[in-house]
Amino acid sequence: MKVKSFVTALLLVFTMFSCSKYDDSEIWDYVKGMNTRLTALEEKCKDMNTNITSLQTIVAAFENGDYITNVAPVMRNGIQIGYTISFLKSPAITIYNGTDGKDGKDGNNGFDGKDGNDGYTPVIGVKKDADGLYYWTVDGEWMLDEDGMKVRASGIDGKDGTNGTNGTNGTNGENGITPLLKIENEYWYVSYDAGTSWQLLDKATGPKGDEGESLFSSIVVGDNVVIFVLVDGTTFTIPLYNSSTGDDQGGVDDEGHGWVNLGLPSGTLWATCNVGTFDPNNSGFRFAWGETQQKEEYKWATYNYCNGNGSEPYFKMTKYCNKKDFGNNGFTDNLTELLPEDDAATVNWGTDWQTPSIEQMKELVNSEYTTTEWTSYTNSVKGYLITSKSNGNSIFLPTSNCRDGKGYGYVGGSSPSYYWSRSLDTNYPNSVHYLFFDPLGISFSSKDRFFGLSIRPVRKQ
Repeated sequence: MKVKSFVTALLLVFTMFSCSKYDDSEIWDYVKGMNTRLTALEEKCKDMNTNITSLQTIVAAFENGDYITNVAPVMRNGIQIGYTISFLKSPAITIYNGTDGKDGKDGNNGFDGKDGNDGYTPVIGVKKDADGLYYWTVDGEWMLDEDGMKVRASGIDGKDGTNGTNGTNGTNGENGITPLLKIENEYWYVSYDAGTSWQLLDKATGPKGDEGESLFSSIVVGDNVVIFVLVDGTTFTIPLYNSSTGDDQGGVDDEGHGWVNLGLPSGTLWATCNVGTFDPNNSGFRFAWGETQQKEEYKWATYNYCNGNGSEPYFKMTKYCNKKDFGNNGFTDNLTELLPEDDAATVNWGTDWQTPSIEQMKELVNSEYTTTEWTSYTNSVKGYLITSKSNGNSIFLPTSNCRDGKGYGYVGGSSPSYYWSRSLDTNYPNSVHYLFFDPLGISFSSKDRFFGLSIRPVRKQ
């Protein structure tokens, strides 16, 4: 960023006097300290932009009567720095704490950011106007665009068409605008058009300019609701989902595992997270097929249902085998789908859950029923957002590389990703059908059972 340009200028000045004998340690300490503060400012700007997007989702969830299904802490270097909030219908969000945040009163790890000294940090918020819509604010005042108009945070519902013969269709609702912040040449700027143009706010740097308030003063998680309190006192109360609330579009079990109704012909209800996590952005645990716990090393020699690790391990299956050529000493049991005791979804989440069949996986991404979009959901995690064509509900499958040996088969945010089905490949019973994706698309194949793959459960019917 250009925010660091003045540090370079200082260094050039100091170099002119480098041959002098005076003690310049204080000057260099100042430069190092300023550089550290600027780096912190850049990180803070990134977190604030995430918070702004999250606040807009909260406003929409509040207006649309959505429910919260899970609140999970976000950790960085062993320290809680915020929350991931999952909704029944809206996309999951991440909220970051303010610098030096403290626990909120009567809440679960609420936080109060600290004002910066000398360095300015904009305080972004929302406020309802007389027209009933929410608009963005900055430092308590209405945020105004280049035309002097208030910047809307919430969308407007489209109007119904006039009744009558061949009546006109209703107009589409307008989306709210998401402000974007940046720091350049030591100053804060804001954009209302996704970075096409920028407006100057104020100076960012100072002795403690890297400190400042979060958009949120506290988050209070109650028995039935979650209360979001902004720094200006504005509050949004969103109910927690349980078996006695919500609708037929999804739900949450007693352990906090959520599911969504995508309106699929089979009636399959898909989980909102992978086994091993409550965060839709997290790939969760990896399991060898038919095993229910993670382990250190994934290979034929450590696989539960293979006898031997010689040159022909494929032909030594001891369970789930329909062809004697692949079985240990000709063993067959004709089991072609996981039993509950060998299903990681059932063992870890309970008897209402199971690993999906290959038929359910193919239905999930059938273009007749859903749309699939390669995207960043939150936290810059890549994956596929799968949205129902019948009811608009969606789930997110994050990138999830496979475990092979003691490491991972592939690494990287756009790496090939793999999800187990519960269905044996009956042509080659040493292998199992799985869902595969990368940025180019989604497909299906079969893979040796010993690999460690993620599992996205479905509800048993």
